Amino acid sequence: MLVAAVALFAAAQAEPLDPDLACIVDRIPAATRAATIAEAMSGTGGRVRDAFRQATDACARDRAWAADYAAAAGRIAMALVLGEEAEAVLRQNEIPPDLIHNWFAAQSADVRRSEPSDEIGTALIEHVQAQGIPLARLQAQGTIIGVMLGALNKIERIGAGLE
Repeated sequence: MLVAAVALFAAAQAEPLDPDLACIVDRIPAATRAATIAEAMSGTGGRVRDAFRQATDACARDRAWAADYAAAAGRIAMALVLGEEAEAVLRQNEIPPDLIHNWFAAQSADVRRSEPSDEIGTALIEHVQAQGIPLARLQAQGTIIGVMLGALNKIERIGAGLE
């Protein structure tokens, strides 16, 4: 089930969220969701991680998940929310998230599952710029583009059993 949810997010399709992931995501308050980018960028644990941990634990109890499944679901749910929040920022700054989703989906499994690198980030920026987005705008939002790329990568890696 989680693999299907991962594929849907990576392809940016407007399909309903997998019920197990929705169990976690729906328990995350809007204010906490809004703080995901700042916490991810700081690299510190805090209220966002605590909220996801508590939501995951509650869903695991309610649904009798195995520990490994719960851990993967919690990490995927957090990456989904992080990606959604990054998408919102990009939309506000006139960068269509679909350009990033489409580029990511067109990459080989090796690229989608590799650790993020400057080379991969540069290829993504060049692709989005070629779609008519000014380089200055892309540079100004480079961190958020990186956050979204990282979220897509994390979901892909977890879904493939690499993390």
